Amino acid sequence: MELNSRTLEFDPLNQTTIREIQVRHYADNAELIAEEAYPIMINIYFKAEIELLLQTAGFVDIAVIGSLEERPAQPWQDERIVFTARKDNQE
Repeated sequence: MELNSRTLEFDPLNQTTIREIQVRHYADNAELIAEEAYPIMINIYFKAEIELLLQTAGFVDIAVIGSLEERPAQPWQDERIVFTARKDNQE
């Protein structure tokens, strides 16, 4: 089985990207027996936007960590960042 992806479109104004996910399935003799490709639209959010959304929804103690490790997120190093927060019960 082979999995590939590529960017088809990037729209910086609307902060979206369209990626194509392609899967190829091979038989034991390396013969291609099935192939599928699907587009997926992804919305892009900046860190400050997500923090503002969380604050507006009533969350406090917002923290951003790198990947799933208990350390600050590092620009250009972490492919993913994780937001942690708790709901403020004072509302």
